[in-house]
Amino acid sequence: MRILVGALVTSILVILPLDSLDARAPAKAGQAGAGKAHDRAGGPRARAPKAALPRAASKAAFKAARGQAPGSKSPSTRVAARGRPAKALAKRCRARQDLRVPLSYLQGGAVWIPAEARCGGKFPVIVLLHGNNTDKETVKSIGGGRRLDRWARRYLNGALIEPVVLAEPIHFGACASDERRNGLPYLFTGAFDFKEYRRRLEAALAKHGVKAKTWSFIGHSGAACCLTMGMFALKEAWPEIKVWGSADGCYRDTLQAAAIEQQFGQSRTKVFNACRGFPAYQGYRAYERTLLSKDAQTVKCDSTYYKQCRRHPTRPWYSFTTQFTGPEKHGKVLEELFKTIVFHEFPSARRVAAQKKAAERQELLAARRRARVLEAKRPRRGASRQARAPGETRGSRGPAEVKPAARPGSLASRDD
Repeated sequence: MRILVGALVTSILVILPLDSLDARAPAKAGQAGAGKAHDRAGGPRARAPKAALPRAASKAAFKAARGQAPGSKSPSTRVAARGRPAKALAKRCRARQDLRVPLSYLQGGAVWIPAEARCGGKFPVIVLLHGNNTDKETVKSIGGGRRLDRWARRYLNGALIEPVVLAEPIHFGACASDERRNGLPYLFTGAFDFKEYRRRLEAALAKHGVKAKTWSFIGHSGAACCLTMGMFALKEAWPEIKVWGSADGCYRDTLQAAAIEQQFGQSRTKVFNACRGFPAYQGYRAYERTLLSKDAQTVKCDSTYYKQCRRHPTRPWYSFTTQFTGPEKHGKVLEELFKTIVFHEFPSARRVAAQKKAAERQELLAARRRARVLEAKRPRRGASRQARAPGETRGSRGPAEVKPAARPGSLASRDD
């Protein structure tokens, strides 16, 4: 008898699944409600301690519950990027922190990659060129100094712009001749080669799975002044430029405006200029006429920062004059131009959808207004009856004719 009972128990244990011995295994249909009712009734719930299974075993059970092979990776970790392991990329994507990467070329530089771009992909790249660097500063606008990356982060937090990558090379040079007397070379030329800088920049981005979707440039002060260097020497390394921006450059004459016309007159590049205007720069009016033509149009802009905004009548070229004119605001011009370009030229998908919806609504309202105008001009039924003159009969073209009374002794009286 004992032998028979032992054999029966052994056969039951063999048939029973192992998952049913673990309280954390998913309950079958109809069992979950019973367990909850039992808990509400105050009875003890058969649940194993949290550390009943090893961590590896719990992960395997979790994947098995999701219908996933124990050795496979979840879809969230399968990030496609050339040359980067999926596990490392998934770990970087979970760390929601912006990344500042140093770029070693000549005197240095930096690249700012937002957290939204750290999973890899194609994103717009904006290169910032600083002005005369007589103090030999190694940090100008990214990670210190003006901290333009903070403005980009604010716009990203508000879902106002798409993720953009910022890059800034550092060069100990100057454009002004009096500043070069101290031994400084010309700014962003000579030993500084834009082709070599692009090669190194693309290599630094590739290490993080990032490729350039478009290229844009904003030059400040001396970087947008001398005609053979800086912003005017980009075309050899970057034939296709989306946005070309000049912040408080040189406006003594029309040479800079003529150079912009020569380089971008036949391209689709958008040109932006912002400066303190006249009278801070005596030649600014001639510069603006050359850049935007004499038929320049006034456009709306933020009056908090700009007192005048104009554009070319046919090209996407703009010139803004700031409210402030003092020389102490020289660096502020770059900040305002950066905010203007990033906000208007790199909108987020949500903003684009909202703008499209608003445009459709405006078109619908305009169509309704046109329909009401046409309805008002259309003659209504019974309008001719209401406007009939006194004495006018239906079907006649005018008032009914009234025969004059016959005078005594006339032919009419005799006929009667």
